[in-house]
Amino acid sequence: YLRNTKFYAIFLLNPLKKEYIDKKDYTSSHFNKGEEYHIKFEKLPGRKIMWDLEKKIINDFMDNREINNHLDFASGTGRIAKFLENNCKEQCLLDSSKKMLEYAKKILDSDKSTFIEDDFTKINLDKKFDLITAFRFFPNAEFFLRESAMKFIAEHLKDNGILILNNH
Repeated sequence: YLRNTKFYAIFLLNPLKKEYIDKKDYTSSHFNKGEEYHIKFEKLPGRKIMWDLEKKIINDFMDNREINNHLDFASGTGRIAKFLENNCKEQCLLDSSKKMLEYAKKILDSDKSTFIEDDFTKINLDKKFDLITAFRFFPNAEFFLRESAMKFIAEHLKDNGILILNNH
């Protein structure tokens, strides 16, 4: 198992300030974000650098393999799903923000993408996935949500599935 496991670490030079770490209600903080949030990953230099690094790491994990089904957990605007679209036969995007998912619908192939607007703590998808991605959730969500998210992900990841997440 460990021979096939890859780990990468990216460290922030300036840690987040305490008021951001203790920020409550991560879920509703994203309800009014959409296209303007998505564009930041191409326009803001710091976010662009991180996104470029993340794309290289994702490509390394994917190793040109085709994935039958992909769950983009806390998918937001579909940035990760769009990047992986050509590697996946079917994608499921799960997010609690209607506005984020509306933007994702604009950029993704609707024939192979399913969009679920819901709170992951209240649902079970009754399906397992070859690949689950979770970007920007773990570094920003409250601690209790992180634990619930890992349980949800574990329940939905196939035995030989791939989990790619960030925690920077």
